[in-house]
Amino acid sequence: MTIPRTCAALCAAALLALGTSACGSSSDDDAAATAAATAPATTPAESGGHAGMDHGAGHGDPMQMDGEMRPLATKEQDGMKIEVVAMGPEPFTVEEGGRTIHHRPKPDDNAHLMVTLTDVETGDRIPYSSVQIALSRDGRRLLDTRLWPMIAQTVGMHYGENVALPESGRFDAVVTVGAPEVARHRELAGRWTRPVKLSFPLDWTAPR
Repeated sequence: MTIPRTCAALCAAALLALGTSACGSSSDDDAAATAAATAPATTPAESGGHAGMDHGAGHGDPMQMDGEMRPLATKEQDGMKIEVVAMGPEPFTVEEGGRTIHHRPKPDDNAHLMVTLTDVETGDRIPYSSVQIALSRDGRRLLDTRLWPMIAQTVGMHYGENVALPESGRFDAVVTVGAPEVARHRELAGRWTRPVKLSFPLDWTAPR
């Protein structure tokens, strides 16, 4: 049977179109596979993941340091929180005139007495003050000393000194805090501008 030229031409055109379509599909698949193979891997940060993220260790209690900490009293006045704490005698150094002076506990010292001054509103420690503490019993003065301004890695800014506290019991304590000699921004212009003198009973248990 003889196929008319018009029909033959139509069949040839259809076969050519099918072949072209198949080749195009194969090329697209190959291109997609190549792109997937060469694309950079997505990092956890780019994908929103948290693999390997280190949040770091939390901060410890700022009142912890070597030795047993004994809170003795806490008072507030004029926006200042005054805390009295004791621990075992502690050696410390002071820089004076380009020299390092070592202060070691005396044989009869049985406590390192500390006072912290904290702004009630912000929680910031207050520097550049002077702190005097006196202990009495039955009208007899047993201790009267000025504390050094100090800083420790975990306690932070405080005032302290090694002392020989008397036997266990209740004492009449007087803490005198001078107005901090520090420049203040406007929001603190009227804060801690006067000396503070607090009197309160203080219970002390001597170490065994």
